Amino acid sequence: MEFKTECMKQVRLRMGWSQSDLARRLKTDLQTILNLENGAQTPSNEIKSQFLFLLQQADFISEQTQCGAIAEQFLEAENIHQIFHPELRDKFIIE
Repeated sequence: MEFKTECMKQVRLRMGWSQSDLARRLKTDLQTILNLENGAQTPSNEIKSQFLFLLQQADFISEQTQCGAIAEQFLEAENIHQIFHPELRDKFIIE
């Protein structure tokens, strides 16, 4: 996965983080985040690495959230109020 400075703001907003939040997570200061988002500064290798890790986490969380909503819709449509393992095995395991 390649680091792209323009992704920083998009990921930050998607996660609901302020610039200060992102600075804290990347172990840097607010001015660095401002400079990076505006393209006035080139990120260090450490910031690139930390940001790519956060991006992977954001993608994972987004995927989990989407799957959770789909599962909830299915359970509601099937009028399933409590889940038991055998029911899940029978409905979701494809052999």
